[in-house]
Amino acid sequence: WAVRTDSGRTVTARTVIAGCHVLTTFDLLERGGFDRARLNAWRRRIRVGPGIGMVLRLATDALPRYPSGPADESDAVRGLQLLVEDRARLRLAHGAALAGELPPRPAVLAMSFTAIDPSIAPPGEHQVTLWSQWHPYRLSGGRRWPALAESEADRIVAEIERFAPGFAGSVRHRHIQTPHEIERELGLIGGNVMHVEMSLDQMFMWRPLPELSGHRVPGADGLYLTGASTHPGGGVSGASGRNAAQRALADAGGGPLRRVLGRWRR
Repeated sequence: WAVRTDSGRTVTARTVIAGCHVLTTFDLLERGGFDRARLNAWRRRIRVGPGIGMVLRLATDALPRYPSGPADESDAVRGLQLLVEDRARLRLAHGAALAGELPPRPAVLAMSFTAIDPSIAPPGEHQVTLWSQWHPYRLSGGRRWPALAESEADRIVAEIERFAPGFAGSVRHRHIQTPHEIERELGLIGGNVMHVEMSLDQMFMWRPLPELSGHRVPGADGLYLTGASTHPGGGVSGASGRNAAQRALADAGGGPLRRVLGRWRR
């Protein structure tokens, strides 16, 4: 296998474990001469889905403080903070997104990573990420995300301000990632962090397709699949990588790959 990077470097390997989007892997295979008809048949059966929403990555001088949270304020910010009052908020936001509309009120999922690891920000600063659900990749009425990114970011910050008064004043810098930026910057097609739709027909032994669920690509010896496109889907679990590594090691039969990973484990 050989891959040429944008900088012109060529990387060769006997075994490749691809963690990028499965459709991106298909595109790379097609450029390398893989059977186009087979790839197109696979593409037609994979549904990417609508994604989850947009992201704000904030540099702040304080963590959010929730008056309605636990008595120990640090407990409230160590985990994920889903800022909704009831399930109806989620249903309204999801229904709006399916119609290409913005959520009536953003359903915000806050993650304050410096509450767990202060070293990821300079002293006296914090890093807070806000996932806002659900913001559609395709907007109705011919609207485009560049014209709406700033105003939606303001609405998301205002939403966390409802639950954590004073938080808006702590924001020093912000990086906005609309669904289009998520796709452009991270290669997540359609802005979907789960790669492909997390529906029953694309989960378990059907993810992303039955013939690809074993982490191998039929007809492409030495190529394995991992990442959110494969079981168990998106999220930080490591399960998909472990499954792909075990399959590659078994196929290698105790060759160089097993020895390298054995040294890494020790």
